[in-house]
Amino acid sequence: MLVSVILVAMGVGGAWLTLAGAGAPTGEDRAIQRAEDFGKSTIVWSQGPSLRDGRVVQLDGLQEALSSLPLPTRYDVDVAGLERQYGANRRVALVILRGTYNSLPPDEGVDVYGNIVVLVDVKTERVILPDVG
Repeated sequence: MLVSVILVAMGVGGAWLTLAGAGAPTGEDRAIQRAEDFGKSTIVWSQGPSLRDGRVVQLDGLQEALSSLPLPTRYDVDVAGLERQYGANRRVALVILRGTYNSLPPDEGVDVYGNIVVLVDVKTERVILPDVG
């Protein structure tokens, strides 16, 4: 009987520790969320956006991570310049949002269907692309 009580207590305690640890967002999770929130709140969207991709990469792997995107979107990201400015080993949250957005917010341009790339520095959680100064 005592052994059963101890085993149940250990099981409950282990489950609690697992759940408590699973609920805490990591720096990577926060950076991805920051990038997604920035893109959704800063861009004027007329349709969407939907999250096409959200992951953490090192800047020296960014070109490969962007390879599935259409050329115009890839050309919007100066990977070499980012590597020079932040270092090739800098980890960034890469978020790609897709939808219909205004090309010159607020509502001064035309509606464009496509992808928006947002990068957030994982260490500082600062948006580095688009460059917001």
